[in-house]
Amino acid sequence: LCRVWSSRRGRQRSAAVKDWEATRPQASKARRREIGLRMLSSLSAVAVGALLVLATVSCVTIPHELNGILFVEQFNRRLSNTWALAQMPSAEDINKKKYAGTWAFSGRFITMETGMSHYGMAAALQEPFHFTDKPLFVQYEVLFGQRITCGGSYLKLLTVEASSNLQALNESTPYSILFGPDKCGSEGKIKFIYQHRNPVSGKLAEVALAADVDVDSLIYRETNKPHLLRLEIHPSGEFAVSIDQEKVVQGTLDSDALFSPALRPPAMIDDPLDEKPQDWVDEPEMDDPSATKPDDWDEQQPEYILDDAYTKPPSWDEDAPLTIPDPSATPPKDWNEEEDGQWEPPLIPNPVCANGGCGPFRPPLKLNPRYRGVWHPPTIPNPQYKGVWKARQIPNPATFEPSNPFPALMSIGAVAFELWTVTPRTSFANLIVTSNETLLSEFTKRTWEVETRPSWWQRVSAYSGILVTVIDACLDAPYLFVVLTACILLPILVLKQLFISWRYRQPIAVNHTPTSKARLAGRANIVRRRRISSSASPENEHRRTMDDGRSTSEDDGTDAGREVVPEVREEEEEEEAAVSDESATD
Repeated sequence: LCRVWSSRRGRQRSAAVKDWEATRPQASKARRREIGLRMLSSLSAVAVGALLVLATVSCVTIPHELNGILFVEQFNRRLSNTWALAQMPSAEDINKKKYAGTWAFSGRFITMETGMSHYGMAAALQEPFHFTDKPLFVQYEVLFGQRITCGGSYLKLLTVEASSNLQALNESTPYSILFGPDKCGSEGKIKFIYQHRNPVSGKLAEVALAADVDVDSLIYRETNKPHLLRLEIHPSGEFAVSIDQEKVVQGTLDSDALFSPALRPPAMIDDPLDEKPQDWVDEPEMDDPSATKPDDWDEQQPEYILDDAYTKPPSWDEDAPLTIPDPSATPPKDWNEEEDGQWEPPLIPNPVCANGGCGPFRPPLKLNPRYRGVWHPPTIPNPQYKGVWKARQIPNPATFEPSNPFPALMSIGAVAFELWTVTPRTSFANLIVTSNETLLSEFTKRTWEVETRPSWWQRVSAYSGILVTVIDACLDAPYLFVVLTACILLPILVLKQLFISWRYRQPIAVNHTPTSKARLAGRANIVRRRRISSSASPENEHRRTMDDGRSTSEDDGTDAGREVVPEVREEEEEEEAAVSDESATD
């Protein structure tokens, strides 16, 4: 850029060019070099402007206000240093890792590339989240590359204690919340499990979502399409599970109808000391002791016997073999009987057998009418039947009347993927854990909504509020004003400097003496050269000759030998008047 700017005045050569015809090749080369520099500088200016615009947009794509963000990961073709891969050894071989599945990046997703593998990685939150007076929002995208037969794609929110050693992640690592889809078999389900400590017994218990959600039609039937999963838990005890921004389950954490096992322990439990009596009969039926096997019941009769009514067909040839050597087969060219032995052709089915049959004749089988199978006595109601035994019920000593369980939830210190999958190609993207719902909505608008909109116009319209976002960002971070100013003004100024007066200016003979006469001669010379160079007809050749002589006389400071056509003279007089006015002004 400095090269182009500094050469703007330098294009007017300081050394006078006395013979334009002699310097035309050099001028053309210089022109090509200057055009190349202009084009290169223009592309550089556009690239710089585009980079600055992208830098500004990236500052506002994820909202600049980070208050409330506990964790965010977009998996931009790399795994950030915050993630730790599980290093637990395998139970079969301590020299191998249990979580040996291969993570790969495909586009904006991180993918479980191999099937029949365990996967494990975890990352600590920016700060622990305590369930006090702020809501919790967990959201991520999942994409299935093929139909799932068996595999999990859920997320674990580990406890603060477990976040101290993330490389030791395994299936028994304590977690506070588990959320996400899981499928193994014919039906899939959406998991939501939270750990709750019983205030009476002090034991941890899992409270699992048992609501009936048609996850197969919502998630698993569509492949190669990202699905947005969101869990929100509010301080009031209310929760909601959303798939693709549609709430599929919502209610309260202490609901007995939505969770099984529920938060509320049963009021009555089986007495652990009660045992089933030895003489307790719980079979409702028994064999009839008075029944006897009939005399004509023959258990030795087979189920199938030969059909004696079937006779041998006339075309059946018992002497013909079932297979014969292939008459069209020939030994291989490299067959050596001394080394390989005598060659034998392959066998083929005997074509004679296709007419009726060949080989030993045997009639087909039929059902034995005398077959009755093994005899069993009939059953009768058991007179000693007492019913199904159940243990005695006693009051549950660990029961309690649940209140809002939100404050009692275990604090969160890390997020983790601890998964087993049979089906490969399950991918994740745009994971965020936050307590700011407004920020979450803005993040969703900039990521999932933009990527899943069907048309480019709708994708562009998703950024309709970007101006407001930019202004808000600049108010909170004044340095962004400088970035925006550079984004707007720098490309404009550079392009204006480069493209103004694009037409190449031919080298001219200029006398730099400060006299008005020399300046007049130089201006008149410009007019003559432009006039003469624009005319290519044969009758104007004498004008170029006169121009050469006129240039020589002007260099000597005299007007000898000047013969000017009337049209050129009129323009020279106008130029002379203009130069006189400039001289007077000077």
